Amino acid sequence: MDATTVLLRFDGTRFGARLPVRPDWTQHVRDHRQAVVLIGLDPVPRSADLARVDAYLDAGLTSGHLLFGPARPTGTPQPHALL
Repeated sequence: MDATTVLLRFDGTRFGARLPVRPDWTQHVRDHRQAVVLIGLDPVPRSADLARVDAYLDAGLTSGHLLFGPARPTGTPQPHALL
């Protein structure tokens, strides 16, 4: 993994999911030692523009299909963020 990929693992689980991130997000986590992670339960294309993402978020909030919570890096800080 590099500065554009993180491993998201929930407490008590053996496996995680690799997720694409922006390098500035990785730097934020490194600097502040935390982030809020939002997981949408419905698909959205990676190519979605801002208007489509806003509509997705509105629909997800209305339907209860958005999960979110705090995340913190684990272990020794690496060149990438492990959550």
